[in-house]
Amino acid sequence: LGPDVKRAEVTTRIAAAGTYAQDWLPMPYPPSGVQIKGNWRYEPVGMTLVGDHGQNTSGKTYLVKSLDVQPTAQQLASAAKAPDTIRREYTKVPDSLPTVVAKQAREITKNATSGYEKAVALQDYFAVTGGFEYDTQVEVGSGPGAIARFLRDKQGFCVHFSFAMAAMARTLGIPARVAVGFAPGSPQADGTVTVSLKDAHAWPELYFEGVGWTRFEPTPTR
Repeated sequence: LGPDVKRAEVTTRIAAAGTYAQDWLPMPYPPSGVQIKGNWRYEPVGMTLVGDHGQNTSGKTYLVKSLDVQPTAQQLASAAKAPDTIRREYTKVPDSLPTVVAKQAREITKNATSGYEKAVALQDYFAVTGGFEYDTQVEVGSGPGAIARFLRDKQGFCVHFSFAMAAMARTLGIPARVAVGFAPGSPQADGTVTVSLKDAHAWPELYFEGVGWTRFEPTPTR
């Protein structure tokens, strides 16, 4: 993080239900420390913990320290060019990606002057101005035609929106990836927050030098 980027450390106590048995440990991002018993290994690229030798989340209670990173719009707009290692890995798109993806990305962002302005334009197109509808009954689809079909029909759920925005960002030279996890959940009267499988979600994260991987939300209703 750049020295001028505002951040605060947050401590969260998490209790996983006995019926929730997953290999990946849910944590607020970005984590700076975790206290948990069991066999876990650290995966540095995504800053996550993964169960080892059959370890899973079932019934686990643990503490996570994480950072609440609060960049300003100006800091994002003036971010320096991402390192070559980040750009090489996270601006790749397959040769089979339909040409409509890059074409629409350029059209949507034609009035934007920075990577951040382009990211906001893409987000607003999917979430607000583009006429898209949130629909969980739409088939996910597979292969290169799936994203073109989504852009044409304008119906889908978080998987469609997050992958489409990430792919468009990459064609514009903005490093992007898709994160899978949970939306914030539902606050309870006792001050806790309940997170369930209905909060499962996917969203794009775009990289800005000095700020890091930054969440965007292109999915309508979210």
